[in-house]
Amino acid sequence: MIFKKKSFSPDLTRFFSRQGEAIDARHKRCVAWWRPHLTNCRDYIERHLPKSKSVAVLGAGRLLDIAPDLLLSRCETVHLFDADKTAVRYWKSRFGSTYRDRLVFRNLDLTGCLDNWIRSLPRAAPANYLNSLSAPVPEWSLEPFDGYISLNLLGQIPLYWRDRVLDQYGDISPEEWQALVNSMGHLQESHLMALMAGKDRWSILLTDTEYYFYHCDKSEWRVEPAIFGKAEELYSREFATLPGGEAWLWHIAPQFVEDDEEGEIHRVEARFRR
Repeated sequence: MIFKKKSFSPDLTRFFSRQGEAIDARHKRCVAWWRPHLTNCRDYIERHLPKSKSVAVLGAGRLLDIAPDLLLSRCETVHLFDADKTAVRYWKSRFGSTYRDRLVFRNLDLTGCLDNWIRSLPRAAPANYLNSLSAPVPEWSLEPFDGYISLNLLGQIPLYWRDRVLDQYGDISPEEWQALVNSMGHLQESHLMALMAGKDRWSILLTDTEYYFYHCDKSEWRVEPAIFGKAEELYSREFATLPGGEAWLWHIAPQFVEDDEEGEIHRVEARFRR
């Protein structure tokens, strides 16, 4: 399995801010290519969002793939979650004091464990440590929300952790690689379990499921998974087969716009679970 490693920052808070700014900049460069994906996201949410007292929007970012007016028309209170502090500044600028009694801005790492995992990394031979990891139940899932909207977040959850491990150890053995993949799956599994928790609680999940890398002069595509380990099994069993699901391709990084060497397309799936 070959990953195209992203730029790495050793500081977790700075990483999330840089990631948010990079997504915003990429969207501005690729507006025409992103438009079908963002339209599909908004339309799917509009068709499935129930009227609710309280909803958590996970990975809200710059609200590109969801319509704030729709949220406020159907939900009494909306909690916007993102680990990127610049997203919080955007929300405050976007809304000001309007709807301040109905909008709650939440800046946190939704895994709840990345800091601890990173601080405990051993200097060498990480396989035993990686195999010992388990992701906790995220605290936000214990709050009395009526439902969740997870916005193109599941595939992104383990990427900082992957890059942090590879940055520290460089080339790793097949055993260590498998342990790393398993730990990435634990992070995603915890997220999926949180979306399933709670009686009569609904969830809308939009997620990447595969990454396709192409070169315009080649007919072969490189394909990489976006969901790992036990999380892939859980997703396939509990989400992928739900009725009313949809799927589409997102041309996220066209060749020669983002990178002269290759372009990137994601397979995206949308699911509603009740």
